[in-house]
Amino acid sequence: MVLALLAGGALTASAKSLESPEPSAFTLELRTFPVDLVLQVNGTQVLAPYLLVCDAGNYSTIGAPSPQLSGPTRYRFASWSDGGSGSHIVTCSANGNLTAFFSTEYQITLDSVPAARSVWLDNISYTTPATVWCPQGAARIVNVFPQEEAGRRFTFANWSDGGAQNHTLACDGPRTLSAIFTVDDLVGLFSSPIRAVILVDGTAHFAPDAFWCREGSAHVLEAPSPQVDNASRSQYRFTGWADGAPPVRTIMCARPTNFTAFFEAISPPPPELPPAPGPGYPILVLTVIALAVFLPVLLVWWLDWRRRPGGPPVTQVAPLTPSVQRCPACGSPAGPDWTFCMQCGAPLR
Repeated sequence: MVLALLAGGALTASAKSLESPEPSAFTLELRTFPVDLVLQVNGTQVLAPYLLVCDAGNYSTIGAPSPQLSGPTRYRFASWSDGGSGSHIVTCSANGNLTAFFSTEYQITLDSVPAARSVWLDNISYTTPATVWCPQGAARIVNVFPQEEAGRRFTFANWSDGGAQNHTLACDGPRTLSAIFTVDDLVGLFSSPIRAVILVDGTAHFAPDAFWCREGSAHVLEAPSPQVDNASRSQYRFTGWADGAPPVRTIMCARPTNFTAFFEAISPPPPELPPAPGPGYPILVLTVIALAVFLPVLLVWWLDWRRRPGGPPVTQVAPLTPSVQRCPACGSPAGPDWTFCMQCGAPLR
């Protein structure tokens, strides 16, 4: 009986010795996409792919630093294959692999000729040179507008990639894009002490004036002499430019600048004329002439009209003399109250 129990115990021990032992460690392969990027294991940076060997049941902290630069290309962490955050804890419970996924961005350098100009990327203004990052597969719109600053005017000429002034840029790799401008400089024309005429390539400019000059171009300036000042009507002759150049000179446009021509009087102004009559003067003269001519005529007519029979009645005062009655028979005077003539006795009534 004892032998049987011993034999059974021996068989059980032999059966256990044939089973596989529990593993004491596991291996995790850490990868990245794109490949060959940097990861962190328990605070230490490692280059993927990396084999993490850990004891069963232990914990490790893995991370994916972001962003990572490789020249003009940048990688941003997107996700882990186990759904964990950028830095998270994993348990050593089985062999396997974990992959950190990154998005790719390309560097776009915006430049210009000349430098320090404004260019627009997706309606955002950048002063050149400027660097922006563009996600792989995306598209951006670039644009540029005319600009003016401190007497210089910048007009778009072309992009270095040959695109239109406003065009779409594909983010398919790192690139440098330059906007080329034509430059015009503002040239001021001045004269002293009069407002003189200055010729630019034969075209008259009445100083003070200014014109735009394409940078690198040449122009001929001339100060004609003599000239008449419109204000004083005096004659003036040219004496020299402010920088000592001859009357006819050639200038090269390289920056904003001013040119001043000096003159001196060579004849006095003519005597002053009486002031020109105002707008009511002719009417006043005609009125005076009309009164001088027609007033005497009217006066004579009026006097003649008063003398005519049909004119206004003239009141005459009768003399205060008593009336005399005479006898019809003898003609001798008779009183008004007489009934018979005192001389001949003839009746008066």
